Amino acid sequence: MIADALARAAVNGMDPLGPVLAVAAFAIALASAGLLVRLSGEAPAAGRYGSIDGLRGFLAFSVFLFHSACWYFFLRTGKWGDLPSHLYTHFGGSAVALFFMITAFLFGTKVLDSRERPIDWQRLYVGRVMRLTPLYLFAMLLLFALVAIESHATLRQPLHDLLRDTAIWLGFSIFGEPDLNGVADTTRLLAGVTWSLPYEWFFYLLLPLLALLAGERAPVRWVTAGLAVAIVIALGLSNRIAYLSFLGGIVAAIAVRSPVLRTRLSGNAGGIVACICMATAVLLFPSAYSRPTLPLLTIAFVIVACGNTLFGLLVSAAARRLGQMSYSLYLLHGAFLFTVVHYLIGVDTARAFTPAQHGLTTLLCTPVLVLLCALSYRLIEAPGVNATPRFSAWLKQPRALRAVV
Repeated sequence: MIADALARAAVNGMDPLGPVLAVAAFAIALASAGLLVRLSGEAPAAGRYGSIDGLRGFLAFSVFLFHSACWYFFLRTGKWGDLPSHLYTHFGGSAVALFFMITAFLFGTKVLDSRERPIDWQRLYVGRVMRLTPLYLFAMLLLFALVAIESHATLRQPLHDLLRDTAIWLGFSIFGEPDLNGVADTTRLLAGVTWSLPYEWFFYLLLPLLALLAGERAPVRWVTAGLAVAIVIALGLSNRIAYLSFLGGIVAAIAVRSPVLRTRLSGNAGGIVACICMATAVLLFPSAYSRPTLPLLTIAFVIVACGNTLFGLLVSAAARRLGQMSYSLYLLHGAFLFTVVHYLIGVDTARAFTPAQHGLTTLLCTPVLVLLCALSYRLIEAPGVNATPRFSAWLKQPRALRAVV
């Protein structure tokens, strides 16, 4: 009788918007990442900000859970992203807001540290290109392949329009995300995740100007070129939460420079405050776009940036491994979910799933997704990152010598 009751509770807990499903999915993701650490015999090295390294993985996986729930309701209502759950809505918007804070924190810290460690601007931008571009191009290959399958490899729009729209997609979605070859809502094939990348590039391009405003040295050519391109990008960007999230990251970059704050916020009391802030945001406010949410997230992020590990969770080897593959998790999970729903399960079958069946499918997908993203990090991301010093050094050579090499 007790076993039956526990089984019923487990099944009922597989609500596609339930906290039980979320906890179980996170546990499986961490267990999968931990198994990869044991099999490889090494954990990713803890960076200067170890808690941030671990936080990335949780945020990327949160977006996967958000989009998994999106598919459940989209198949039944035709509406994408409109979830009747504070928790899962925050898994989407608030997770991306925290990603923006991480970007602003890490690169804002570089700017503030540049008096002691001058920034090599060319290497910084080469590093960004080599870090983001290879995996993005791979995601585009997946997108184009899915478009070809969905359109039955038949040309459904004028070739010059298709080539133009393809070029737009290759530009990190900076100039839009047009439908390709007559496939409606093409962006849903990737769960729409590329929308955040133009904001990332916008912030990177503003860095020389921010350095100048902070009283640090920045070459005029980098300031003017970066500002000009950032303005062009910003003309198509209107998400105020993204801009305000960057400010939250800069606040954290300033806060961590205080030894007093780092000491007081890195202990268990700070972890409790961070958890209370995040819980308050989720319980009382429907999304990241609710006015009080961002200040609460900023407080929690400042605490983590100051070295709080949330009771050791963020610096575990499994969390660091998830964080290492966070870009792959974020960028590739949309194509993975589309493939599972459309080709492995089938739309009609997935539409008929009970909440428990959908929840169990999410759990079964979790270790597969973690494994695939670990492979994409090793085979696509890591080679690009490792090639950055060599490529940057090559660019600094005289043009004549560069041609010989």
